[in-house]
Formats: sequence, structure tokens, C-alpha cells
Amino acid sequence: MALLLITDGNNCFERLVVVAEHCEESLEDLLRERKPVSYSKVLCIAFEVLQGLQYMNKHGIVHRALSPHNILLDRKGHVKLAKFGLYHMTAHGDDVDFPIGCQVPQEATEAAGSQDHCRPLEGRKLFQSLDVSERLKFLLTLDINSDYLAERSIEEVYYLWCLAGGDLEKELVNKEIIRSKPPICTLPNQSNLPHSNSSNELSAAATLPLIIRERDTEYQLNRIILFDRLLKGAIHAKYDAIDKDTPIPTDRQIEVDIPRCHQYDELLSSPEGHAKFRRVLKAWVVSHPDLVYWQGLDSLCAPFLYLNFNNEALAYACMSAFIPKYLYNFFLKDNSHVIQEYLTVFSQMIAFHDPELSNHLNEIGFIPDLYAIPWFLTMFTHVFPLHKIFHLWDTLLLGNSSFPFCIGVAILQQLRDRLLANGFNECILLFSDLPEIDIERCVRESINLFCWTPKSATYRQHAQLPKPTSDNSGVRSSTPYFSECPDTPKTDLSRESIPLNDLKSEVSPRISAEDLIDLCELTVTGHFKTPTKKTKSSKPKLLVVDIRNSEDFIRGHISGSINIPFSTAFTAEGELTQGPHTAMLQSFKGKVIVIVGNSAKYTAEFAAHLVKMKYPRVCILDGGINKIKPTGLLTVPSPQI
Repeated sequence: MALLLITDGNNCFERLVVVAEHCEESLEDLLRERKPVSYSKVLCIAFEVLQGLQYMNKHGIVHRALSPHNILLDRKGHVKLAKFGLYHMTAHGDDVDFPIGCQVPQEATEAAGSQDHCRPLEGRKLFQSLDVSERLKFLLTLDINSDYLAERSIEEVYYLWCLAGGDLEKELVNKEIIRSKPPICTLPNQSNLPHSNSSNELSAAATLPLIIRERDTEYQLNRIILFDRLLKGAIHAKYDAIDKDTPIPTDRQIEVDIPRCHQYDELLSSPEGHAKFRRVLKAWVVSHPDLVYWQGLDSLCAPFLYLNFNNEALAYACMSAFIPKYLYNFFLKDNSHVIQEYLTVFSQMIAFHDPELSNHLNEIGFIPDLYAIPWFLTMFTHVFPLHKIFHLWDTLLLGNSSFPFCIGVAILQQLRDRLLANGFNECILLFSDLPEIDIERCVRESINLFCWTPKSATYRQHAQLPKPTSDNSGVRSSTPYFSECPDTPKTDLSRESIPLNDLKSEVSPRISAEDLIDLCELTVTGHFKTPTKKTKSSKPKLLVVDIRNSEDFIRGHISGSINIPFSTAFTAEGELTQGPHTAMLQSFKGKVIVIVGNSAKYTAEFAAHLVKMKYPRVCILDGGINKIKPTGLLTVPSPQI
């Protein structure tokens, strides 16, 4: 190395010049000559390269710029590795203002600071400077003459040709043997019906019979494109028609909330992001005069705006469709009754899936009102960063409006040990700064909880009403019971609404008679039609516990149910009285247990006792045994002889 002073007569410059031994020929030159190279020569070059790298690694040096350009060959054909020293001479690149790890010029005395022809190698594949065809041609010159190639199978030759960049379809198109079509038109099993190939033919296809038009792929593709344009046009027209400029009372709160919403994200925290936030939120408020802006709506808007940053109209449309499904009436001016019902159902879901945790939280007074409102009001966007929300919502959007309850329970179960070990004050502190949540585990466990939850167990009086169907006969849909199905319309066997105070007094959730029928795989007679049968492996086992007195039980009961009269079921200490069916009840611990009786008060108390005893998945039959009687499902045992 030498330090040279370079002057132009007026100014003096310092420049560090690196001088090193250099060879005129490199491996890149050898490759580009395309001359046959013996197999032994290739092995020799590879061996010497690896030998050089091994020596460097032994001394703690990584090359960082290995390429054919920097593998030099001396006059005897031996390998010399070049251009590996700069990284170590410049304190890992910190002492220079040009990138280290690239192909610097090859002249031995050229200044290290020159970057005129520098091409970064970081992230590039070894020997990427040669295209696929050149690499293959080089391989084929390794003493492989036409005789050797002729000995290979046609499949292998074709494979080598494809590796070199060969494209059979392209060659056939060039020879006009086939005509290129859009990928959707190359799907298998297409009929031999005529396909349109021009705008004129598309117009003509519109006059063809329906069965032909439906089998014409290009015609259908154009219909889809047209429909997509019309749909997007409608979305944009609706958004553009909303007055987003006239001042409204909510403007001040929006201005306060936006800068605090996901401020860690560069896109949403940018001035343009704030402006888009403002317009989308204001458009929603203006277009929903029956609803109001609640704090948290900005967090809810964030995922839609982020994913449609250059399409505000679509962000607005997505948010407007999302809220009625998962947050119906959450943004009423007085939403207390909606929120209270939601939190009560959530509390019942905790008891249903994790009675031990439910008992502890109730004993210390740590109710969902203290921590879960921001969860559900924003569908968790207020508590999780965006990348976790995207992962969570990918599953949420597949489920019905009850899926958020399962997410909430899954979050609590990740914090279960800490919650069980602490009292009220510690739990408050824990939720003031929510610990890291494994979102993949949360999604996985939410799905499992959802599959174990009967649909009617999360019934809410203030939920969005399901869309009416053309069949009003009370027939259940053929959707599998434990599946991510849409909310189903009410039938004569559906759950009935009860006052909020009554709902709060019950620890366990109610399920409808139609859910019980599905779970028990019973056949309904009369005007109630037979529900869809499911294989036994598609759902968990279920036990029906009839708590009426033995006389009423004998007069008629649900097939397969057991009788544990409420009056004698528990000891003074709250333990189960040992009886003929106690062992069976204990054997079903962990399965779904449905309590059936004449009195809602007694069935709720019986279920609460089981929850205290840490029985999971306990629920109550809504309407009691009287709801089942009209179905003809009650079994009367044969008289004993």
C-alpha cells in the first residue's frame, strides 16, 4: 500500500491506492471463450477455489465478493482469489463511502474509491453474471461431444434445454402451431365449443345460446372484467358523492386521534396518510347519520387504509361492510346496552371454555368491562400492531360474528398462568401494557375454540339480523355444525331473547333446541324437518343432563340423556352427590354438557355448580324441556315386566 498526494496545482488531495498482484485472465474470461474444457480442469479449478476459501476462513476472512470476475488464473492455470481484502482493510466498510462486497475495477493500481463500474454482489447468486443459456453451453463443452449428447434420453435433453431457457410454448407460438391465449383460457377440460378471439367475435358471442356463452372462457372473462369495472365504478361514485369537506363537530376528535393511530408506521403517519385517514373517517361518519364517531374508529380504519392506500374509496367500502357484520350498532350514540350484552356473552364464553380462569377472575372482580372493551370496539386493532392484525383478520373474516369471542378467550389463555397467580391490582397492571401475544398460537387456538362452541351459545339480541331466506319452514342449513358458517336465520327452535339482567345472572351460555338436535343427531317429526346428519367424528361427544325429578324424567326425556334431579344433586358443601349417573357425568368432563330442566333458574344454578367444580363446556338448553316437547323427540321408556 502507498499513500499518494495528488495535486492539481491549487488543491491537494489524499487518496489511498491499493496495489496488489494481478493476473490478466479470470474465470469469467475462460467461460466467455466457450472453448471445450476438460472435466479434470474443471475439478482442478473448483478444488483450488475451495482450497483458497478454506485458507481464508481458517484465518477468519470471508471473501464477500466471490464471482468468476474475481477468480484469477495465472499463466500456469492455477487459481488466485482476488478482491477480498478491502472489506478487512476498511474496518468492514466503515472507513469508506462506497459499498464493499462488489466488483471493483480490475486494474491493480486503480484507486479503491472509484465506483464507475462497481456492481453490488450482495444478494446475488454465485456466477449470476452469466445467463442460463451461457452456463448450460459451458457445461455442454466439458468434453461432451455430439456423440455423448446423442446417448442421453430425449427427456434429459429436453430438461437441459429448459434449463438453458428453452420455452416449448413460445417456440410453438413462434412457429404459429398454437395461438397464445390468456392463462385462464389454458385451463384443462375446456370444451370444443368455439371461443371468441376478437371484439367483433365477442359481440357475436352475446347472441349465441346461453349454454354456449357460459362455456366460452373468453366471453366469461370479459364479463368478469366488465362487472369488476362496474363494481369499482359504483364504489368510487358513492365515495366521491360524500361531502368530506364541510366542517362537522367530529372533526376535532378525528384530528386528535389520527396522529396517535399506529404512529410507528411510516405510511400511516405520513402527511398524506393523515389526510387520507381524515377523508375516509369523515366519509364514514357523514354517510352513517344514525351512528357516531367513537374513539377507536381510527384504529379500526387503519388496516383498510393501509391495504388500500391508493384507493380511498375501496378502503371506505371495506370498512363500511366490515362494521355491520362484526360491530353492529357498536357506534350508536348510546351503545351501553349493546356493549353490556357483548361483554356478558364473552364472560359466558370464558366460563364455557376455561371455568377455572373464569372462577378466579370473577372472585377478584376482574370483569371484561375493565379490559375487553378496546378489544372488541376496534376488533383488536387498538392492541396489536398491523402485521399481527393482518394475520388475525385473515382468519376472523372466514368466521361469523361470534369469532371475536374466541379470539378474546385465546388471548386470556396465553396469559392464563399470570392471571391465575395474581390479584385484581396485578391484573390491571398486566393489561395496561399487554404482554407480547403469539399471534400464530392465538389464531390456531381461536379456531379450536370456535369449533367447540355451539352457534347459538353466542346468540346476541343486538346482533345484526341474518338475511331472510326463501324457505321459512324452519329447516336448518346443510352447513356442518362445527364450521365457520354464516349466522343462520331464526326458526321455531332458535334461542329466544331474555332481559339483560337475566342474561348476566347466568354463568353458562344457553344453546337452542335446534343446536341440541344437531348435536344429538336426532330426527325431528311433524313440521320440523330432519336436520342434516353429520358423521360422529365431525363433532365432539355430548351429554344431556336432565335435572327434573325422576317421575317427570320417566314420562318422557331426550334419548341418551341421564337424570340427576336438582333437588338431590349437590351436598351442602357444593359437591356432587354420588348416584347412579354421577360417574357418567364425571366421565364426560371436557365434553359438551347440556343441562335440561323445567325451570331456567334451576338449570342455571346446576350449570353454575358444575362451573365451580371446573367442568368446561357446560351450557343450558334455552326454553328447557318444553321447547323439545312439540318436536316428538321425547322418549318414553318401555314398562318393565
